Amino acid sequence: MNRIFNLIWSATKGRWIVVSEKVKGNGKVPSSPLRSLAVLSALFAAALPAYAIDPGSLPSGGKITFGSGSIATCGTHMTVNQSSQQLIASWNSFNIGQNAAVRFNQPNTAASALNRISDQNPTQIMGSLSSNGQVYLLNPSGIIFGKTARVDVGGLVATSLNMLDSDYLAGKNKFTTTGTAGSILNQGAIKASDGGVIALIAPKVTNEGSITSNSGSALLVAGNQVSLDFTGDGLISYIVDQGAVDAQVANKGLIKADGGVVVMTSKAADALRAATVTNTGIIEARTIQNKAGRILLLSDMQNGETSVAGTLDASAPNGGNGGFIETSGSHVTVSDGTMVTTLAPQGKSGTWLVDPTDFTISSGSAAQTISGIGATTLSSALDSNNVTITTSSTPTPSNLGDIKVNAAVSWSANTLTLSALNNIYINANLNGFGTATLALNYGQGTPASGNTSSYSLTNGAQVNLPAGQHFSTTQGSDGTSKSYTVITSLGTAADATTGSNQTLQGMARSGNLSGYFALGSNIDATATATWNSDGLSTPTYAGFTPIGNSQNNFIGSFDGFGHTITGLNINRPSTSFIGLFGYTYGSVISNIGTIGGIVTGQFCVGGLVGVNYDSSSITNCYVTGSVTGSGYNIGGLVGQNDGTITASYTTGSVTGSTSVGGLVGISFDSANITSCYGTGNVKGIGGIGGLVSCLVSSLQ
Repeated sequence: MNRIFNLIWSATKGRWIVVSEKVKGNGKVPSSPLRSLAVLSALFAAALPAYAIDPGSLPSGGKITFGSGSIATCGTHMTVNQSSQQLIASWNSFNIGQNAAVRFNQPNTAASALNRISDQNPTQIMGSLSSNGQVYLLNPSGIIFGKTARVDVGGLVATSLNMLDSDYLAGKNKFTTTGTAGSILNQGAIKASDGGVIALIAPKVTNEGSITSNSGSALLVAGNQVSLDFTGDGLISYIVDQGAVDAQVANKGLIKADGGVVVMTSKAADALRAATVTNTGIIEARTIQNKAGRILLLSDMQNGETSVAGTLDASAPNGGNGGFIETSGSHVTVSDGTMVTTLAPQGKSGTWLVDPTDFTISSGSAAQTISGIGATTLSSALDSNNVTITTSSTPTPSNLGDIKVNAAVSWSANTLTLSALNNIYINANLNGFGTATLALNYGQGTPASGNTSSYSLTNGAQVNLPAGQHFSTTQGSDGTSKSYTVITSLGTAADATTGSNQTLQGMARSGNLSGYFALGSNIDATATATWNSDGLSTPTYAGFTPIGNSQNNFIGSFDGFGHTITGLNINRPSTSFIGLFGYTYGSVISNIGTIGGIVTGQFCVGGLVGVNYDSSSITNCYVTGSVTGSGYNIGGLVGQNDGTITASYTTGSVTGSTSVGGLVGISFDSANITSCYGTGNVKGIGGIGGLVSCLVSSLQ
């Protein structure tokens, strides 16, 4: 049977109440049933309080159920005088009007008072709440701190979850709910004393006002079961034991915990539910007295979304080092205009950690529709932070744990770390200048042994970095970090420079043929055409000295980062094992192209490598210049191959005696050649091949 109700204001109850349609309105609301229902719906749908309270309202029905103390009221002021270290009080309601004030006088700052509120409506605090110790407010219907609220306490826990008396008395801060729990909304100003803790806990928590807890902790948690541990010194640890349906935490105002920690976290009830953490306001945790701050925005790693906008500030403007910022979740989106800083003008900048499942660096700075960040936004963030992007959790068919760089990123200081559970795809330039550093960690989901994950450069992408120790890689969760020397200059004919001023020619004479090297820029090698003169009146120039020979093999790693070496000249017709690299053994060479130039030798001559021996590998390399040998095993890329060549090509002419190939002179049955081609003219007396002079069973 359908029923129609009316909505009237009750002066005795201090709230709107629903009554029969036969009860007349008192002039405060329309008496029309339909209009009454419309007002009722509007009130409960609004973000503001669902009912009004008198400006002088105070908590009612207060009763101390554990501990010793008293409750006194004088006009619009209430004082709870607590004499025991712990106190439990029950209340019928705990509303504080705009002109009212409640004060907890406690024995010391470590004392606490647990307040159980049995109101069917959310608690509304519009006036002043103060204490010198810790205050707990528990109302299953929710708690609202209005725009005029002023909370100044030693510490505060406000929650719509329940807590057992026995847990409280035993110091176990465990909060649970077995039914429907309300929300927590702050529109006012909540402040804890230095080193204090402010914790807002509910299935939905929103801050639209200000929360301040310098040298302490500010914690906003969405879940149905939460455990807290006050570790002392203003710090707090937590566990979300059980998630909530549509768990939400949002900051639209200011949260400030200089020298402390700010945590916003949510957990979904199950795999079919969502959990969100959203910041569009300002969060500050700056360094004070050499104590760095931390900001943690953490949604569910299985199906949560962390939306980053506004300002996250863990900088050190007055000395010391910068702090730490983490934004984690199954999906992390970073919006246009987001400001993230851990800058330390008088110390070391801190780190911003971005931790999703998959992640894409896209063009521009617009808000991302997938888990990712705009390249412009990332470039700006690197001005004032070390930035670490890491993919974690368990990979799925739609989230493989990859990182994709799809738009160019430029930075001149600090470290960009890409740490992928699986692979890293560099599809656009990474442009590091000044003191910029790059770290690529891949295959982090499994140990190093047998790990097949990698990083790759595609679509003509280059990595530009300054000379010196500015690049490192790590493969596998237990892998060893490899630090590379970045080279940006050709050097001179007699160059043997090492260290941060390492040159390309210096590699041949440095004695460090087992090191890790990377090319940070394109190299113009046309000067090598007049290097190493024989001193005759009509001189002949031997040109560039190859890196590695038959006595001292190159056994290290060399990544060209997509760069080119132009005009390389080597003219040594009476010398064998000739190429940019003369003789390699167990080496790794990748992502390098040589354009033009002439390479001339006797036996085992290649435009890139003379002998690619044993388990040596060559990937994504090419040669466009000419190669000539007076003997056998002459190839456009490699003279003699016993290793692996993948995704490489040649276009220049190749001339030799026997075993002459457009790509490889001779390749033995222990070798593999995959996805390669050669298009240049090949000339020889015998054993000639457009790709390889001698085809073997391992050729693919």
